[in-house]
Amino acid sequence: MSRKGASTRGLLQLTAALLALCTGCVATAVSSPDSVPLRDFLARSRGQGAATYRCRVGDLLTTRFFFNPQLDQDTVVRPDGKIALKLVGEVQAEGKRPQELSAEISRAYAPLFHKSSAVVIVKETTGYRVFTAGQLNNPGQISLVTGAKTVLESLAVSGGVTEEGTLSHVYLIRKLPNEKYPIIAELNLKEALSGEDPAQDVELMPDDFVFVPNSSAANLNLALQQYFYRNLNFSTGVGVGFGLATSRARTNNAAAGGRLNNKPSSGAANPSTPMMTTPPAMQPMQTTPITPARP
Repeated sequence: MSRKGASTRGLLQLTAALLALCTGCVATAVSSPDSVPLRDFLARSRGQGAATYRCRVGDLLTTRFFFNPQLDQDTVVRPDGKIALKLVGEVQAEGKRPQELSAEISRAYAPLFHKSSAVVIVKETTGYRVFTAGQLNNPGQISLVTGAKTVLESLAVSGGVTEEGTLSHVYLIRKLPNEKYPIIAELNLKEALSGEDPAQDVELMPDDFVFVPNSSAANLNLALQQYFYRNLNFSTGVGVGFGLATSRARTNNAAAGGRLNNKPSSGAANPSTPMMTTPPAMQPMQTTPITPARP
């Protein structure tokens, strides 16, 4: 794949990850959770890592039978979430833990064999990756196996922060299996680099999204809007608004006498809730026909 093609594919993946964080609506703001204290963020993340891994589309699974080795085979989880096995046909794999899938396959073969014990091993996985975006020299997708383990490492693998970026307000967006909405941590990586607070360099989990905003962005809401406006062409007349405002932004807004409003208004747009909308289409230039001079 060419470098340009790989860059385009990376941008599409990042776009999908961003859109997955929002419920999406037309020309209205989306209410989303504020950033949470780092201690709460880590506590809610604890126990949600590799021990709860579930099979994903594209995973390469190895199925082994203790007493019937002739049934052993490698299968890839198809886009519909299923795998095809000898004799029993299709089995749903996506979303199941390897232990759960092993038990289900053993039951599927029980009517055919006296001893049908099977074990499923995840040989290769597509799930252990994170995404980086924002003010980075080479943002994109990073493998957790061979790429990076912490937020700072993910920034290094992404080519480092640009001159316009900031390390004081880096956002880590995480979707936990047992929670409906993503949780957001606002990290001060300068304190991690200086040794003042090493806990700011959080260990990454699958599907984490690391976003480095422009140093001039007041909050995550504005930063994400700037990212979308630069990288996406909304030619369909659809505006997208995000309610991913940090607690600091809410505090500053309240001090200024404003109020965040996540409901559509029939009047003027609320200045306290930044909104990105599609610029109006260019109008054709009006010209005056030139009358040829008479001979």
